[in-house]
Order: sequence, then structure tokens, then C-alpha cells
Amino acid sequence: MKDLILDINYDLDFYDGDFIIEDSNNQEIELICLNNYGHLRQYPTFGVGINKFLNGQWSQEVKNLISKALESDGFEINSISYNGDKINIDAIK
Repeated sequence: MKDLILDINYDLDFYDGDFIIEDSNNQEIELICLNNYGHLRQYPTFGVGINKFLNGQWSQEVKNLISKALESDGFEINSISYNGDKINIDAIK
């Protein structure tokens, strides 16, 4: 899906004075994983809150939370893995 792109500070990204519009699936996955429960007033149970799992152990619970959140947003999950310092999510919408 194409949407407005955010920069590394989560502000709108611009090029040549205009918004950047590109494929936004990876950005959307990142925002869903970063979002905590209760942060979206309209959808209070939506999000993963991945920051609370930092420096913890990778578990099936974390994987299930990510899967559930992404599937509720219309993603089809191919795989979710963790390699020690990075979560790899292969999903399409």
C-alpha cells in the first residue's frame, strides 16, 4: 500500500517541497510493533508495545502478539523471527 512516508524521527518526510508517497508496509509494521496498548483512543487494545520486551527473552508470546496485531490490520504473515538483535517480519498486505 502507498502512503505518506515518515523520516527516522517519525515526522513527515519531504522531497523537493512535497510529501514522499511510497510503499508503506514496512513503516506500518514498525509503527504497529512500537505502538503500546491504549495509545490509540479508537483502538485501545491495538499494538504490540515491543519496547517493553527490550533486553528480555524472545518468546512465543512476543511472536503471537506481533502476529495478532499485524493480522488484525490485514497483514498476511509469512514468517517472524528473531536473530539476537533484530526482529525479521515477512508479511504482505
